[in-house]
Amino acid sequence: MRNRGSVLKQLRPVAVELAIVLAAFVVAVNIGPYGTFAELGFGERVQYWGFMIIVNWLQLRLLQAALAAFFGWERFWIITLGACFLASVPATFEVLWLEARFRPQNMDEIGFLSLYPQVLLLASAVMVPVSYMFLGRRQSEASGEEPPASGHALLPGEAFLRRIPAALGRELHAIQAEDHYLRVYTAAGSDLILHRFSDALGELEGVGGLQVHRSWWVARNGVADVVRRERKLFIVLKDGTEAPVSRTYAPAVREAGWVA
Repeated sequence: MRNRGSVLKQLRPVAVELAIVLAAFVVAVNIGPYGTFAELGFGERVQYWGFMIIVNWLQLRLLQAALAAFFGWERFWIITLGACFLASVPATFEVLWLEARFRPQNMDEIGFLSLYPQVLLLASAVMVPVSYMFLGRRQSEASGEEPPASGHALLPGEAFLRRIPAALGRELHAIQAEDHYLRVYTAAGSDLILHRFSDALGELEGVGGLQVHRSWWVARNGVADVVRRERKLFIVLKDGTEAPVSRTYAPAVREAGWVA
């Protein structure tokens, strides 16, 4: 039941963003901006704006994800603005194709160089605020605390603890990788932050805890019990959540004395 709630919470922003895109499509079809209401029938507007909005949104999202694979989601502004600049190139050619198909009489008045800035402006006006609402804001919240004063040495785990929302406190029990996010478990509850699991492991170096699975790290003070079920180990956190222990990390768990 807990895992189902976690999946639903993670999918909710995607559903809301998709609803915004579909709403923009419905509005465009019905009001017919850029002269499409007067020059195109309803069915033609559906095709025109369906391709213009939905396909271009998918292109932007795919390019954003591709750039994130190289730069990391932490560099939100680089990957989002970069996606807008790059995706606007094929999008401009697609607009020219749509115009040639549905409004060939306008082709003498437009060209790539005159159209690209308009496409880029429209893509940025939609992509930047929507992406920030669902991705950038989480990243800002995750790293929103002020950095330590110059000359102050960070304590083990302090860099990661600064990423945790204040409402969760600082008693870290575990972290779990969920796609590009981390679910952070503390004594006060759990929440998602935008951070890479591998980077989190580096920031937790020296903290009393162990990686117990390819997607789980557990703090020693977060362990309530260790149980065996069908020859598999599970670490039970203090809130009842069970973290699986893979064969790769089972020896380290035993050596640490976590298994009775």
